[in-house]
Amino acid sequence: LQEISDLANKNRIKIAQINTAKDAKAKEEIIAGERLLAVAIKLDLKCGYHALGSFINGLENARYFIDLQDIKIIRDPRDYLVENVNLVLKAYVRK
Repeated sequence: LQEISDLANKNRIKIAQINTAKDAKAKEEIIAGERLLAVAIKLDLKCGYHALGSFINGLENARYFIDLQDIKIIRDPRDYLVENVNLVLKAYVRK
């Protein structure tokens, strides 16, 4: 979560809310010799399109494996340069 927060700050993205939830259906996986469990990370962001693109690119190049599962973008009615973004990420953590 710290790396996601740092990446958001670097791209001038405001994180309005961040939640984590263990997927009840997720099974332990062995990846690169380690036992890992998938965790969903839900983010509510406020940012512009270019900042969002840089943020997603940073997630793809992060040192941890983070998968973008879902994205929803809604224009902020008060500021046409700002988008309200809902992201669902999947990350793997040690069990």
